[in-house]
Amino acid sequence: MEWDFGEPEPDFTPPPPAEFGERELVPDGQHEFEIRSAVEGRHKWREGDYLMLQLSAVGKRYSLVFCDIEKGRNGKALAGTLAQALSVDATGKVRLAPEDIEGRRVWAETYQKVGKNGKTYVNVRRFVPAAPPAAPPDKPKPARPAKAATKIEYPNDDIPF
Repeated sequence: MEWDFGEPEPDFTPPPPAEFGERELVPDGQHEFEIRSAVEGRHKWREGDYLMLQLSAVGKRYSLVFCDIEKGRNGKALAGTLAQALSVDATGKVRLAPEDIEGRRVWAETYQKVGKNGKTYVNVRRFVPAAPPAAPPDKPKPARPAKAATKIEYPNDDIPF
């Protein structure tokens, strides 16, 4: 067998394994998520402090959803819905410590939006209280006996007008 070592092979990058491939975006609607990561911090491109969440859809192979809740007045509504969804008393000023909410499950209503760069992003519209457990199916109603069809016959009553 002869080997040719004269020309180098072109750079070859193997494709990523199927398990790490592209995941589908979370569709619009209400979904159950696990809070995979919660961090307080600042963005390089935005002013202000944020609670930055990474949400993973429970039981489904969707991509992660990133939800940044601004601290202060602008993020008050979204933070309030998160507190309610986590069953935290939100009557006064609420502090959601990242270490207390990591790993917890929460329901959220999501929507997709196309950014200026043409990419589609999944955003959280609001957090919702946990979905109610599925109601047991209704018991079938007992069949009623059919009534005998009663035919009413009227005498021929032609009345001239």
